Amino acid sequence: MAEANRTLSEQEVEALLQNAEQGSKENQRASIEHTGPVSEFRFGDDELNLLGDFHALQVINEKFARLVRVIFQPMLHIQPRINCDPPTVKSYSEYCETIERFMSLSTTRVDELRGSIMLVMPPDLISMATDTYYGGAIKKPTKITTEFTGTERRILKILTEDMKKTLVSAWQDLIKLSFSDTAFEENPQFASFVDGQESVVVCRFEIFLPDVDPLNLDILYPIQTLKPIASKLRSQVQTDVGESDMSWTEKLHAVVSEVPIVVAASLLEKKIPIAKLTELMEGESMVVSLPEDVKLKVSDRAYFVGDIGEVDGNRAVNITKKLIVPSEVSEV
Repeated sequence: MAEANRTLSEQEVEALLQNAEQGSKENQRASIEHTGPVSEFRFGDDELNLLGDFHALQVINEKFARLVRVIFQPMLHIQPRINCDPPTVKSYSEYCETIERFMSLSTTRVDELRGSIMLVMPPDLISMATDTYYGGAIKKPTKITTEFTGTERRILKILTEDMKKTLVSAWQDLIKLSFSDTAFEENPQFASFVDGQESVVVCRFEIFLPDVDPLNLDILYPIQTLKPIASKLRSQVQTDVGESDMSWTEKLHAVVSEVPIVVAASLLEKKIPIAKLTELMEGESMVVSLPEDVKLKVSDRAYFVGDIGEVDGNRAVNITKKLIVPSEVSEV
């Protein structure tokens, strides 16, 4: 008990205080030695790490670039070359500073992403698509306008709806999307999309046309809409579970194959002099003999040979020989 109740002497207290002051100075000196340049950090601003390297989004953009070429073909009468740039992240206000004040801004909501996306097209692209669709040539418009005509709005709506369908096809390997009605705007200041400080993912596609400077087609995704599928966007394994991509030539061949044609059976061919033909009168008879083989013709060109017969009480031709190969048929 005597040892427990022992108090410190003045010398011992002074020694303890000196040791405490010395340790404080050493800690302060150590913290100063490890101090370096610092920058301000706010939680939630480091959005790039959330989405990784955008690998899946880049794959989606490449597929969209391949498919969207078919959309412009009926309008421009050619398939333009389209390149997709790597996705970038910037604030919506910064993006609006890089585009003109007169643009085509199409906003549509995607329920699966719980947000909206925006399609941005330059007015020159809409004007050229309208001109060439009605027989004009591909050239840069010389007249500067501040609004779209009624015809241009119609073409714009067609292009936008087709692009939405193409986006569904491009995204279907990752997630199935469905789009609502589209709102159109021509001035970025009046477009109801996101706040100016909110970050957006900009997917840019460069459209190359002959004798015209490249035109940009942009698709904007608010970064908040991509957060729920961030793990899928970081994935580097993509499977193609949808329909296989078809080139314009393949689709044209499929459409042409469905065109109905008239097949005629040539029963008899007889050569007579013109003088005898002019002497023929009504009621006269001409002796002929039916051939053993009947030729089936399309546009005066024989494709098959057959025999005359009957099926279910109807006259018919039984095909016995093919005169040309299928490759020659497709070239006719």
